[in-house]
Amino acid sequence: MTQFETLYKRFLLRVEQYSFYDKEIDVRELILRSYLDQACYRFAPYCKDVNLFDIDEENQRFNTELSPQVIYILVENMAVVWLKTQRDSEENTKNMLSEKDYSVFSPANLLTSLRKAYTEADKEIIGIMNDYSLDDLDTKKLMNEVLYNE
Repeated sequence: MTQFETLYKRFLLRVEQYSFYDKEIDVRELILRSYLDQACYRFAPYCKDVNLFDIDEENQRFNTELSPQVIYILVENMAVVWLKTQRDSEENTKNMLSEKDYSVFSPANLLTSLRKAYTEADKEIIGIMNDYSLDDLDTKKLMNEVLYNE
């Protein structure tokens, strides 16, 4: 059984978001669980080895032992979800300020950087999930079946 806490710790190391520790434990757990849930929804169509929704709510864990590869993909998806929240938060800030105020507020053009980081991270994890879902596919065998079974 893999504890949710295992993924939470890896995620927090991954994003180095120390403000999570400023939040009360219950609030932090809710946020992290939300990221984990979204990561599971993103990965579920690609995940062939385990049912990501077979969980033990009471003990806060998956009912199976997740492989290191599955844990990595879930944590990366959590990071993409987190990046999206950062991007959306910055987008909301921009919408509240005039263009002049925003450019003074954000000289490094944070929103553009967040958009680009999110897009790149999202593309990367989708590629990783595709590779994961196809890693045991024997393409030669498949091609022979297609060519010779027509």
